[in-house]
Amino acid sequence: MCASAYNKRGNIYATIGKPLQALSDYNKAIEINPKIANVYKNRASAYYQVGQFDESRRDAHRAKELGAKLDPRFLGALEKAFAKNKGAAG
Repeated sequence: MCASAYNKRGNIYATIGKPLQALSDYNKAIEINPKIANVYKNRASAYYQVGQFDESRRDAHRAKELGAKLDPRFLGALEKAFAKNKGAAG
């Protein structure tokens, strides 16, 4: 299976509320081709859904580096969640 197929299947899992399965497919897609911006964008969203804000933030930045456009509302919510999570951890 190619990276695009794993990304698409990950999107289906994300749509039906199965972010952990989505993450598995996004990870495989990135393993196959680590230069697809939208896979990082999608994985950032899935990480956000499961409360892994460090990973979500890292992937959001990588997606932007590769040229993906991210919704500013998502980025704002992510930064708030990241800051709140850091405050709770420390």
